[in-house]
Amino acid sequence: MLCTVIPAGLDEFFKEIGTPVQPGEFLPPLHPDEKELKKLMAIAEKYGLVVYPPNYLDK
Repeated sequence: MLCTVIPAGLDEFFKEIGTPVQPGEFLPPLHPDEKELKKLMAIAEKYGLVVYPPNYLDK
């Protein structure tokens, strides 16, 4: 994925929420529970981001 953001700083968000992997290693898809989603939303808010629930566009 290529992501360009202005102003810079979004990389710190990805570092905080991400899990480091080795080259060629892939993590299985995540299925976050309510607690994990709330944690993600709190971290996102710290960086000025808004995270919408997975079913946001289903309405």
